[in-house]
Formats: sequence, structure tokens, C-alpha cells
Amino acid sequence: MLVMTLGEQSGETIYFDIHHLEWRQERDKPHWAVSGLLGDGWYEGEVLVEVGEKSEVTFADEWLGRPQIGELFQRLGRERLREALVTAVRHVSSHGELSAWAA
Repeated sequence: MLVMTLGEQSGETIYFDIHHLEWRQERDKPHWAVSGLLGDGWYEGEVLVEVGEKSEVTFADEWLGRPQIGELFQRLGRERLREALVTAVRHVSSHGELSAWAA
């Protein structure tokens, strides 16, 4: 589990509980695809973070049109969440920790 603090205000800590890792080699662009539960104590939902040459974050509830994630975005900001997830996954992948988890 990755725990990230987005700011100094109360309630700005999120967790990303990884449950699936996959090393993908698509169009000669290798990258990690990391799936898990994102939460902050009030909300919890599935997220896919892909980190490589390019980074992408897919919030499953947003993709499925579920309104609950809107409250999380209002509290913490969609872009701040995206950046925090990409930064955290990049950090653990650069230190070889994802490879160890995937084994």
C-alpha cells in the first residue's frame, strides 16, 4: 500500500492499495500498469496507473460515469490526485519495488 499526503490540511492523505501489477510492452514502449484501490477514508474506488515514457491514470468510477468520485475530486482535485499517483508509482518503480511486488 502506498500512502500519500497531498497537503497539510486535514483529510488530504490518500492511499493506493495495489492489487495487480503488469509489465506491458506495447508498441516498443514498455511500462508498468498498476491497478488498485484509491481511497481517502470517505471514498474508495478502482484506479489504473500506467507509468512509462508516458503516464496515464484511469479512475474507474469516472470512466463508468459514477458520480461518487466527483466528491473526491472536489475535496482533493483531480489533477492533484493524478499527479500524486503517477509520482508515487514512478518512485517505487525507479527503486525496483514494483518488480519485487510483481514476483
